[in-house]
Amino acid sequence: MYDKISLADVYIGTCFITCFQTIFDAGVRNAIPYLTKWFDRFSKHHAIIETFGLIKMCQKAIKPSAAVGPPAAAGAKKEQPKKKDDDLEMDLFGDDNEDDKEAAKKATESAKKNNAKK
Repeated sequence: MYDKISLADVYIGTCFITCFQTIFDAGVRNAIPYLTKWFDRFSKHHAIIETFGLIKMCQKAIKPSAAVGPPAAAGAKKEQPKKKDDDLEMDLFGDDNEDDKEAAKKATESAKKNNAKK
């Protein structure tokens, strides 16, 4: 029974392997009985065992460590400097200044003259 599995079964099943091995403990598995039954059947399929080995479901979910996440603030938060209106635009090459504007105008005029000669 249930000897055939589809490509979709393989894709979804491999996505759930880590979940069932680390965070889906018995309480979670009881809350999702149809998925648990399907995954149990999937993980016992001969092709899956040959490819991934025996997949054991976790007994107790892994808890995140205390080191994960941003550090606790030990005082007042640092204020971010206010951005100028010019800073809101994406500037890939640094701050624009008047010299850059003049150089751009000269380059544009030169390009127009060269195109007009052709």
